[in-house]
Amino acid sequence: MWRWIVAASFVAEQADNNGTHQVDNGRGKTITAAIYRNKHAALTVYAASERMLLANHIEGAAYEHYGAENGAIMAVKIYRILSILSLNAVADYQNGGVRGYLFFMMI
Repeated sequence: MWRWIVAASFVAEQADNNGTHQVDNGRGKTITAAIYRNKHAALTVYAASERMLLANHIEGAAYEHYGAENGAIMAVKIYRILSILSLNAVADYQNGGVRGYLFFMMI
């Protein structure tokens, strides 16, 4: 569940910052996807691919470093922290501050 929350927060943040566009889903239909953009390039981001990225990088590193039992606990802690940072970023943005905490924590 936490992985889904973090991925959805990141994708929503990118959609807010950079917009969305319609893309072919490979099954004959179109879906709305968020755009990630920096000064060099732009790419389409999807919640599903972000979830897989998180599982691979966050959970993979946690399991490798802490073992199966403690790695699962550490991965959940990381996701919870990222979720809180994302919520704080939204609150800061609404109060005239800056966004982007979630992305920078994911690098």
